[in-house]
Amino acid sequence: MGWPTALPGVRRLEWHEASIPDGAFLRLPVPGLVVVLNVAARGEWRRHAGEPWRPQPAASVRGLTLHPTLGRDPDAGALGYVSIVLAPWAAPLYLRAPAAAFVDDIVDLALVAPGWPALVARVAGAPSAAARCALVEAELHTLGARWSPVAGGGRGAPASARLGPVAERALVEALERGEAVTTVAAALGVTPRRVHQRTRALCGVAPRDLAQLARFGRGIEALQREASGEALAAWRAEHADQPHAIRAFRRFAWLTPGQYAASRRAIPRTRFAVAAPASAAPGAER
Repeated sequence: MGWPTALPGVRRLEWHEASIPDGAFLRLPVPGLVVVLNVAARGEWRRHAGEPWRPQPAASVRGLTLHPTLGRDPDAGALGYVSIVLAPWAAPLYLRAPAAAFVDDIVDLALVAPGWPALVARVAGAPSAAARCALVEAELHTLGARWSPVAGGGRGAPASARLGPVAERALVEALERGEAVTTVAAALGVTPRRVHQRTRALCGVAPRDLAQLARFGRGIEALQREASGEALAAWRAEHADQPHAIRAFRRFAWLTPGQYAASRRAIPRTRFAVAAPASAAPGAER
């Protein structure tokens, strides 16, 4: 269930629930940070088959990643959680740390922002999905009240002011749209090197990876919502040809678009999680 919100930097606020037949799933990359408040079985996760399983925290944040993580839920495959997807530039607003602090990891929010874990019990006790999302939105409003857009950018501005909150937001969003680093640098009145530096400092990934991850996210959304195929055609048009689109998708998902669509039917109430095939990645274990 989605919950509409106009909070700065909050791209989605949703209640998710599903039952995975064998409890094994792939958690796909997301073009943003994902805060998860678990109110059902929490399970375990790991980045690859050679790594030990780690417990999934009750309240966690997942940073930008360029590959899936492996998950399993030992409690009959049940999932139930509130998910908040944050734009990378908004991480300091709600999490008190830049997105780069969480890159390629799932971090227990008890170690970062103590107020979040306390919210899990309140969310779990709410009577409906809408009530759960409303509680989380209220918490986000409290955290976001300190948002004060200070204009940044412009060739005449001092160096210290050139990448204030507004400019950093513009930088991230322009790169996600696929604009060239040189174009972004010219618009902000900084050097291309500065764009690379700030992107890594803000997001933890290079500008090219951020752009490709955002494009992958548009492909996921197109596969999920577009019965007519228009959004999917638009996403494919972002690539040189269809084989290139498939290779780009597989880079982030370990699956082709067709395999993703087929696997997702096993857990239809989620967006970026699919039932994990044994062949999802070399050496992946069930």
